[in-house]
Amino acid sequence: ISYLHVFTYSERDNTEAAAMEHMVPKKVRAKRSKMLRGLSAKKRRAFYESQLGTTRTVLFEGENKEGYIHGFTENYVKVKSPWNPELVNTLHEVELTKIDDDGLVRFEFVTAVAQ
Repeated sequence: ISYLHVFTYSERDNTEAAAMEHMVPKKVRAKRSKMLRGLSAKKRRAFYESQLGTTRTVLFEGENKEGYIHGFTENYVKVKSPWNPELVNTLHEVELTKIDDDGLVRFEFVTAVAQ
């Protein structure tokens, strides 16, 4: 497991759960969720580190996010590169090279890309 989708459970009115006894207090739920999100970040980082040096196919997304374009490999490693509109909705082979301070992976193109 390299990622956990964590959310805090909450009862809904007019459901059986709303009437259950021995509910976990909200502060305990929040603490557990925070712990699991921390674990998820560590697991994701370890997975990303295991992928460094590999060649992967990336699908680039179409949004300019603070001067960068983001994309995902076929095994869901999130990558970023300086914004280039030519990359939007394209597939490219890349070598994963390092993890930035924001936790996203940087790369080198295996084949040249038009600039």
